[in-house]
Amino acid sequence: MKKESIRKTAVAFWSEEDECFVAMSPLFPRTAGMGDTEESALKHFEQMLDGIYEDLRTDNVAGYSKGRPSKGGVEFHSQVRADTKLGLVDLAKKLDVSQGEAVDYLLFFHEKKQQ
Repeated sequence: MKKESIRKTAVAFWSEEDECFVAMSPLFPRTAGMGDTEESALKHFEQMLDGIYEDLRTDNVAGYSKGRPSKGGVEFHSQVRADTKLGLVDLAKKLDVSQGEAVDYLLFFHEKKQQ
C-alpha cells in the first residue's frame, strides 16, 4: 500500500456525530484526521498517516500485515460506456491504485459528500 495513494484518496466530510470535519481514505480506514475545516482535517489526516506509515511498512500495526492488504472483495462486472472505462483507467493510474480501489474511492467520496 503506497502512502501517496492513501493520501490522494483521502476525503474530508462533515460528521454530525463528531461535530467537525473528518478526513479518511477508503484504502486505510483505520486512520482519520479531524478539524474545524476540510483543509485542517486533511492536514491532520496527513500528519496521522505520516506518523503511522513507517510502522505500517515495517509490519508494526495491529490488524495489518506488511505489503498490499487482501482486498477481501467480490467479483464485479459491469457494462459501461467506453469513455467511462477510459476515465476509470485514467483515475486508477492517477491515484496509483487498482480499478477496483478507484471504484471504492468513488463510492466512498460520493457517500461522504452526500451526508
